[in-house]
Amino acid sequence: SGGYAYYKDGVLTLHDYSYTGAGCAVGTEGDSALILTNKNLKLSLMGTNTLMASGSSKVYGIQVTEGSSLTIEQSGTGTLMVKDAYCGIYVKGDITLNSGSVTIDNILQDGILTWGNLTIKGGKLDVDSRVRGISLGSHGKTVSIEGGEVKIVADGHGILTNLNNCAVE
Repeated sequence: SGGYAYYKDGVLTLHDYSYTGAGCAVGTEGDSALILTNKNLKLSLMGTNTLMASGSSKVYGIQVTEGSSLTIEQSGTGTLMVKDAYCGIYVKGDITLNSGSVTIDNILQDGILTWGNLTIKGGKLDVDSRVRGISLGSHGKTVSIEGGEVKIVADGHGILTNLNNCAVE
């Protein structure tokens, strides 16, 4: 379809990229991820991008392990949809949304799960999850919404923190 994913110097650029599948294996439990890294990752969005999980295992849309961070921003008009996953975005470090439009749809567990801070500085975040929209997990720190637009639909908690640290500025 003309789209591509390109990685260089810690930046993964998605440009009109679409992937449907089970992704790559994570550990020995049968889990998998559509995008998986153990290093800090900057995700640059160009055009319309889609990650759709399929299969019967626990599929994570984006998984960043080992305490590393994820930063999302657009280049031009960039969007990302993560759909039908067990967990939309799972990061064992901090997550920052600077710009772009991120939609996390039809998620079985957590739309976003982080063990660090979640900071939304701009852009648009739209989460639809069957359990929790945003969860800080057992090691999570704070959720800070400094700008942008956030919409969460969840059957359980919209935002779940262990320390009740949520700031909207």
